[in-house]
Amino acid sequence: MPTNYIEECRIAGAHWLYDGATDGYKYANGPYSTAWYTNLESAAKAYYDLFLRDEQSNQYVVLCENSGAKSELNVLAELYRYVSKTHVGLWCKTKEEAAEEYWKTYKTPVPTGVKYDEEKPRPSLVINGFALALYEVARVATYGAKKYTDNGWTEVVNGHARYTDAMLRHILAEGAGQALDKESGLDHDAMVAWNALARLELRLRANTQGS
Repeated sequence: MPTNYIEECRIAGAHWLYDGATDGYKYANGPYSTAWYTNLESAAKAYYDLFLRDEQSNQYVVLCENSGAKSELNVLAELYRYVSKTHVGLWCKTKEEAAEEYWKTYKTPVPTGVKYDEEKPRPSLVINGFALALYEVARVATYGAKKYTDNGWTEVVNGHARYTDAMLRHILAEGAGQALDKESGLDHDAMVAWNALARLELRLRANTQGS
């Protein structure tokens, strides 16, 4: 641990601020800032603990923060805890203790073999959850490929508007009491879903090309 937190902050590029109204000090650097403290040394130590401490010195700090949990500091009591959108840890004397308490309570404390993907989409929820529906959509796509060409729909002029009209026609047909499309024999709901996906795909591709 360093003996001169003020110097550590200076080296890191953080600067101190003074509030004459409260006679308080804090350290800041860009978006990173501590709370107000009664003396400069306490403010420097707080900044070091929050933003400069080598995270690799404690595996639980790394695990918690990579999983989306964030540390909180109770300035008056000088206690730390970790919180996330779903869990709140207990107050502890150090950030490391708080991380360990949070991880052991709410997560699996495994220092190796960890993959931080909790915030990433889970395609299996779509594939498994809509397996029957997607199979019917695949039948629609196969019918279109046989009638025209594989993925030729992506080259249709003014495709987004035309697939919107096609989708609405299938909705109207279903509303009129038709469960299956007269031409193809396929489910109107599946054809609505295919056209909705085509509209979405074209819009996303256009956004990507325009960015």
